[in-house]
Amino acid sequence: EEEEVRLEAERLEKARLAAEVAKEAELQRLERERMMAEKRRKEEAEEAARLEAERLEKEKLEAEEAKEAELRRLEQEQLLAEQRRKEVGAVRLEVQRLEKERLAAEAAKE
Repeated sequence: EEEEVRLEAERLEKARLAAEVAKEAELQRLERERMMAEKRRKEEAEEAARLEAERLEKEKLEAEEAKEAELRRLEQEQLLAEQRRKEVGAVRLEVQRLEKERLAAEAAKE
């Protein structure tokens, strides 16, 4: 009977040790899973931030291109307006010259 009690105590101790080893292995597995999930979340967040930065950079470049195109359009419009002013000025001078000629011709007739 004493032997049976000793054997039972040994069996229980072995079972307790095996349970502790299994528990520690499970804790390590869970910690590895947690770390992998954290690493995955970090990588996903970094990828999302990279994509957002690329999107913002593309938006910025598109805005700059649109601004440059608008500036070119305004410059062209200004050049055309200046050209029209010069043409109007030239026509005005020609009208004045012709009016002087007409007046001179009328004065010569008289």
